[in-house]
Amino acid sequence: MLDFQVTQVHEARLRIEAPLRTLTYWHVQHAAELNGISWSITISKDREALKISATSTARGGLGKLASLFKKMHVVATHKGAPHTESSSSNSTFTASIPANRVLYQGKYCFDLIFSTSDEPLLPPLSPTEETELTKSRNIMQTMLKDIYSVDVCFAFCSDVTYANVGLWAHRAILLEYKPFAKMLESSSKKLSSRGSNVKKDSRGDSSSLGVPLLICIDDFSITTMCALLMYLYTGKIELSVDAKNYALSMTDGELVVRGLISQTKESVRWPPFDDTSSIWKLRDVRWDELLVAADHFEVEGLRDHCVEEILASIDESNVFSILFSTGRSFPKIREGALEFMSNRMSTLISKGEKDPFLPYVDLPECHSVMLELLRYKFSDL
Repeated sequence: MLDFQVTQVHEARLRIEAPLRTLTYWHVQHAAELNGISWSITISKDREALKISATSTARGGLGKLASLFKKMHVVATHKGAPHTESSSSNSTFTASIPANRVLYQGKYCFDLIFSTSDEPLLPPLSPTEETELTKSRNIMQTMLKDIYSVDVCFAFCSDVTYANVGLWAHRAILLEYKPFAKMLESSSKKLSSRGSNVKKDSRGDSSSLGVPLLICIDDFSITTMCALLMYLYTGKIELSVDAKNYALSMTDGELVVRGLISQTKESVRWPPFDDTSSIWKLRDVRWDELLVAADHFEVEGLRDHCVEEILASIDESNVFSILFSTGRSFPKIREGALEFMSNRMSTLISKGEKDPFLPYVDLPECHSVMLELLRYKFSDL
């Protein structure tokens, strides 16, 4: 969608909202009229960058008017501050911007501001707005590690290293996501059915009286869940997980599950984080791990960002492994990997070299992937 608004005589603004593309490389072109001047807008994606070109097609007096513009500023609409700018050459502007900087709610959203001055009129976030935003994020991050207010414990029963470690969160945050809501409802029912010794309040809520709800996590690591919670609470994506930022507990038994059944939070130990034990030195999370978790728990913004990061990381050394791992479950990644391969087939599949498909020949979809790759390669013939 292209929309625009002329703010003043010496500045014109064009709103760009482009949906996520399934391909690593793509190219689109639009015609737009801005303040009576015709423009040709070209947007292309090359790996992790968006490349933007704007050329005035006006002639005569309007062409001279277009030549008065000195700069094209690219402004992320959800951040409100310029990220990059470009100079003009014969009424043509070009700019390149990291795709993830303008990614918002599943779309690339930004303004193109053509200005006769070096700085756009659109002001950056005011100090007050920035302070309030930072304050809100800090409050949520404090909540994430507050052992007094948490009321949900994630237990990693199948993880030998962290079987007696609990990761805590708040039900009010988790209930915003349907998969978590279902898990919490199931946990509450199980807790209520274990005996009359579990007291409830007037709403039938047992966790509000000090008995936490327990969720067993078998499919995701504790580090992946930490990164997921950080996003849910603050909107930040941190692949490096610092245990000090989370409410983590330990039980004396083999499993958190056994230590928490019908018990209060006082039955667990809250570890001091000056402990140098290797158990608290959590490993980094990979984009593919976070993607699977975001998809499972229906965290759409995080899922879309992970997809973009994986597409941007594709190169000749990993394209086959990505295709046959995350590409099996995520069509956008599959198509991006196939397009990358079709554009470099002569390099990836060289005569006399080892067959790159050999490690995956036993997978049921290997044959269909090879056929699909051929279709990509020869679709234009």
